[in-house]
Amino acid sequence: MISGYVLTNLEVNVLEVIYSILFVDDEINVLNSLKRGVREESYKTFFALSGKEALEILEREEINVIITDAGMPEMNGLTLLNIVKKKYPHIVRMMLSGDSGMPQIGDSIKIGDVFKVINKPWKLEDELKVSIKEAIKYYKQQIK
Repeated sequence: MISGYVLTNLEVNVLEVIYSILFVDDEINVLNSLKRGVREESYKTFFALSGKEALEILEREEINVIITDAGMPEMNGLTLLNIVKKKYPHIVRMMLSGDSGMPQIGDSIKIGDVFKVINKPWKLEDELKVSIKEAIKYYKQQIK
């Protein structure tokens, strides 16, 4: 109820915030898998095949969460997330990694550059979707 006015279900849904997620991976098959995995979720989603393309999207779109592959050519995931941290500190940064042996990833988590790392291959319901919800919850806490 807003000052004596009862909201209809449609009006309540319109007031609900839609959060945006940017997925970055140099492998089109991985991006397609991510698209299929989140298509029924109520997020605005963006997909990029490189760090450069991701930065272009960030310049024109309001992004809340970024999830990037760690090992990409030209600009790896850690480099991308360091740029994102400097230019867009409010964005929650996550990483997909097929190489758990990268010590830089653990260091990045410790110093707050990366909110969470999801190992490839991930479990859609138990890992990826849960991690996205945690990231959005963290985002909401940061903007309060």
